[in-house]
Amino acid sequence: MLADDGFTYREIARVLLIDEESVSAHVTTYKETKKLKISHSPGRPCKLDQAQTDELIAHLTEVTYVKAADICAYVKDKYGAIFTEHSMANWLIAHGFVFKKPKTTPRGADPEKQKEFIKKYEALLRDTPEDEPILFFDAVHPTSETKVSRGWIRKGTDKTIETTASRIE
Repeated sequence: MLADDGFTYREIARVLLIDEESVSAHVTTYKETKKLKISHSPGRPCKLDQAQTDELIAHLTEVTYVKAADICAYVKDKYGAIFTEHSMANWLIAHGFVFKKPKTTPRGADPEKQKEFIKKYEALLRDTPEDEPILFFDAVHPTSETKVSRGWIRKGTDKTIETTASRIE
């Protein structure tokens, strides 16, 4: 767009903080393909073979890593392949992983008791006058709650982490 507005490659390079040759290549590619997004070259072939890729995907499905650097270290130790953090993040995304938070679940939660509570609570809501409040009390201090951070998790799946509490039931 800057080239169409009459800016020189040198001016565009200065604004975008890239070299003039890159600007020239991008503009030329755009003029030839009429696409705004420059398609990326396929790059280097993957450093892992299919068996290693399948094994790593299975491992990452079981173990949640918070940092791509830790996955790089694991891959280097296990397979002898060296990835940068950026290239590992790209590999993870290409293989169906996203960087997200796991779902929290109370420690020792009993799904049957939870269903029973929901039924009782819904009955309480139906039988309680609209202007009468329903109060809940909890003795757990919020700072004793498990702190959840993000990690590399398979897209479309949810991992759960049990939360801790200071109260014993």
